[in-house]
Amino acid sequence: MKKSMLREAVKSLVLNTMITFGKKKNNSFVVVYHDISPTSQIKPVDFEKQIKFWLKNGFEFVSEVEELKNPKRIILTFDDAYASFEECVFPLLKKYKLPAVLFIPTDYLGKKFNDGISKKEYQDKKIISTASLKRMHKSKLVTLGCHTHRHLTLPDKNENFVKNEIEKSTQTIRSITKKSCNHFCYPLGKINAATKSIVKRAGFSYAFGLEPKSFGNQTDRLKIPRLDGNQFLSNDQLKLSMNTTLNLYFFLVELLQIKKVEPVKLLVNHFINPLFWEKIKRTQRFDMLKYLKKRQWDSMEQNKKEQAEKLYNLIKHTHNNVPYYQKIIQENKIKYSKKTIFEDIKKIPVLTQDNIKKNFETLKSKDKNYKKRNPFIAYSGGSTGRPKKFVMDKIVGMQCSAGMDLFQNWAGRDEGDYAIKLWGDASLVKKFRERLRNLILRYMTNTELVTAFDMTPKNMLNYVKKINKKRPKIIIAYVENIYELAKFIRKKNLKVHSPKGIITGSGTLFPHMKQEIEDVFCCNVFNQYGSREASAIGCSCEKQKEIHINTFNYYLEILDNNFQQVKPGETGKIHITTLDNYSMPLIRYDIGDFGTEAKYKQCRCGRGWPLITNIEGREMSMFKTKKGKVIPALFFIHHLGVLLNKEFITKYQIIQNDYDNITIKLVLTNQQKFEESKEELRSIVKKVMGKKCKVHFELVNDIKSLKNGKYLYTISKVKEE
Repeated sequence: MKKSMLREAVKSLVLNTMITFGKKKNNSFVVVYHDISPTSQIKPVDFEKQIKFWLKNGFEFVSEVEELKNPKRIILTFDDAYASFEECVFPLLKKYKLPAVLFIPTDYLGKKFNDGISKKEYQDKKIISTASLKRMHKSKLVTLGCHTHRHLTLPDKNENFVKNEIEKSTQTIRSITKKSCNHFCYPLGKINAATKSIVKRAGFSYAFGLEPKSFGNQTDRLKIPRLDGNQFLSNDQLKLSMNTTLNLYFFLVELLQIKKVEPVKLLVNHFINPLFWEKIKRTQRFDMLKYLKKRQWDSMEQNKKEQAEKLYNLIKHTHNNVPYYQKIIQENKIKYSKKTIFEDIKKIPVLTQDNIKKNFETLKSKDKNYKKRNPFIAYSGGSTGRPKKFVMDKIVGMQCSAGMDLFQNWAGRDEGDYAIKLWGDASLVKKFRERLRNLILRYMTNTELVTAFDMTPKNMLNYVKKINKKRPKIIIAYVENIYELAKFIRKKNLKVHSPKGIITGSGTLFPHMKQEIEDVFCCNVFNQYGSREASAIGCSCEKQKEIHINTFNYYLEILDNNFQQVKPGETGKIHITTLDNYSMPLIRYDIGDFGTEAKYKQCRCGRGWPLITNIEGREMSMFKTKKGKVIPALFFIHHLGVLLNKEFITKYQIIQNDYDNITIKLVLTNQQKFEESKEELRSIVKKVMGKKCKVHFELVNDIKSLKNGKYLYTISKVKEE
């Protein structure tokens, strides 16, 4: 016998034992059904036999929750309002004069049900029509209840989304019944305190879940338990006289609710991760992740104390070992201590990209442990239009990975869960060996890459199909790309699987973009903030407003034009200090972004990390072809700024004059190297923009920023159609 069959058999036995016990103890119940039809698990003849069993054993069918206070009462509820209800269930209700509550996902009225999250047996079945609901409502046997608009789980959604789902559904029901809706049902029975509070404020007197318990006088009216009618034996021989208790029942139900085993997740967590990351790569990535998970809940005071100690140790190290900072500290006679370090650091001048370029060698540490830290040269495409290189310690790379793992955990992904990443793909340039290595790494982390550099309408349709088929726990994506995909889905009126969350990065998440993505994918969007120099600086949490700053790895300041800390609610330039990069410390580094100091010191979620808001970084323009293909600005950053740069481009700007006309402005240090690479650069652009695209190079002495200090490194002059 299959495990699933055994599980269902045992569950049926336990449920029926409970009914028998409830019969003797005069308990009352709410029972839930879904589809009842000749092709379903429970057929009309089975349902009628159950009705006869209830009646035979002295139960009375009622429609009001408060009537359940009396012994041996039952309320029949039906979730999802399948079209088969009118043909197969409603006649039996009329025959036995039984009331029932029908919970309706109003977006699917008269259409096929496909929420992307329910069991396969319920998908693609037609939902009842509005006309049918009006007919049955007139009988006064059927009470219509709210099951939200699109039947999506609510605890992982933000407050505005939940309110909107409820409001749309109740408006539709009110138009049918001409009465207010008083009964609510949580989709899939998923409930948390926040959702329950919203339901209460929406005016509902009763809300139903799926917890399998009997009804009691102390039952929470906004979390009413229900027994699953599909689990009852389909005959009336329910005369078990077992001397049992409800405690045994609840123990067995909890035992049977073990999550479905996911082989790939188990493989990643218990074999691949320990072997590859810890034994072969010899990293402490997962120890760091455990540390962050635990310490994020410490108080703000505790975390600031640890941050102060790390900051002091970093400054002390630079004073003793880094020529660039040795000179600054000595010339300015800067004194520092653990107690005053947050004030002392303000005496050190800010670090700019020009400083790094001019003082690259003197910014490197000269201590004897330099090589032991396994430092490596890292490159950035230059979010402000200037490509950069810097030195990064191996431990910093591990911390960045751990930080990103933590943010993904906030979004709903456990280690090993399947995720889709709509991100950059260097396959146009990298050799086969490198592409193979990246492919293996992606599969080892159970993360599938879909390229953000080739977003044609055909490919976007395939992305939607992949998301629906693979049902990722989360999606990680460039801001502009997931926004374009959301607009495409809405325009084509497509159905798409709702992940636990979407993490966006490498761009500014504007409010209208966030709203569009959340509306289409029906999940929270988590705004991750970082860069190549510091890739996991912070992220928004489930409360969905400000961005938490990782105090264990970074110290962040928002400064005005006079390099003074801005006040809460004010905007300034973001400066980062990397607390663990000892080989090339970046102290008060001007990262090129603008941000606003949060008005609140601590988030409602309880994490002890400081907050910032309204990050306005690199301004981007998405490029498009006549065929509708979308190319993100990150494509040009990645290729022109990193892969093909070879250190001869100091600044660049790409302008799309028309669909087939591109101008690339360049500030060069070596024109000969540029001439050698010019055709390769042109070829890469043509691969994404089309063979007919004309690519012009314009060599200039400088490219100016906007008046507000922002830098447009891509500009599209093609108007939206």
